[in-house]
Amino acid sequence: MFLIEGIPAIILGVITWFVVPDSPTTAKFLTPEEREMAAGRVDARVHSSEFSASHFKETLLDVRVWLYAAIYLTMVNTLYAVVFFLPAIIEDLGHSPIVSNLLTVPVYAVTAISTVAIAYHSDRRRERPLHIVFSAVITSVGLILLSVMLEVGQSGLAYVACFIAAAGSFPSVILTLTWLTNTIDASSTSAATSTALVVSIGNLGGFFIPQLLGYTKTRTGSYGYALMAMTAVQVIGIALILLLRRITRKGASPTSSLSAKRDTSTLQQDDEIALVVQPEDPGDDQRNPSEPLRNEDGDE
Repeated sequence: MFLIEGIPAIILGVITWFVVPDSPTTAKFLTPEEREMAAGRVDARVHSSEFSASHFKETLLDVRVWLYAAIYLTMVNTLYAVVFFLPAIIEDLGHSPIVSNLLTVPVYAVTAISTVAIAYHSDRRRERPLHIVFSAVITSVGLILLSVMLEVGQSGLAYVACFIAAAGSFPSVILTLTWLTNTIDASSTSAATSTALVVSIGNLGGFFIPQLLGYTKTRTGSYGYALMAMTAVQVIGIALILLLRRITRKGASPTSSLSAKRDTSTLQQDDEIALVVQPEDPGDDQRNPSEPLRNEDGDE
């Protein structure tokens, strides 16, 4: 089963190597004007492509990076629970292993739609944190409902709760990483360091979540208590998101001299949508194509 699941990823990985462009300048699906505009935005965001020891150190001291890591850890926990235990949870509802795996397909189909829809709306609104909060609230509602329904033996509603929990967990993880890359952009060193740190810490959830769910299932015969604990973690994540939003709205991290050296407007680039290039409205203010887009209210 794992081999069958892994083969498409391997094939797509090879195809991606040849199909996905290395930079906007080599993107064949863009017009020459769009390539120039996209390349200008990248140049405006990445001030240096060389490794900088000072940027590396200052990124590690940036409180925002550690808040991103904590947020990502809280968000990715639910995603790991869905990926690792969704078939087992559905099997507990009284289905065979084969049927349980088949019943995960509709859940992931709905999740794919919700992920694209929330990400698209986030791009259109040029805002990240509140969309992450919205996704985390959906996840929390799904986890609470799933926990309660498992305890009372309502298999139908428990299955519905799986849709709700999964529909919020995937968008929250994706948007958290997008928010990070939109904010930490002083240099390629800062971007690479912050992304590696955040993802490394977040991936610890892949170790803790199976232990938590497995231990709870063994001791209580149900996943209910573990799911409630994960809901509490989601609430902590929401609080951290609002705290980080408050910090980024001020324009700089209080502990990072790197942020203080930069033009604070470059920190407000959560709205720079990845290579989504649209024609200028003649009524809009004229802007240099290489100048990054900004939120109206400065939200990340």
